[in-house]
Amino acid sequence: MAGAVEKHCPDALRVLETSDLQSLRDARHQRLKQRLKTSDDANDFSELFAPALREEFEFMADTDLAKREIAAIYRCDLN
Repeated sequence: MAGAVEKHCPDALRVLETSDLQSLRDARHQRLKQRLKTSDDANDFSELFAPALREEFEFMADTDLAKREIAAIYRCDLN
């Protein structure tokens, strides 16, 4: 998509709205599914809402989805 914009409107400012990264949402979803499989208390979600930033990053950073989002960020002028 960004290639088409660049081709037809080479001087256009390309802006990507990144407040809701799908890779972060997917990483949280995977952690939730994992937690539901391994937890004794199905109603205790406290550990899901307070992960260390490093842990959250490591969980999502090497996914194809995160790599595609990072590539899209680099193709844009503003994020």
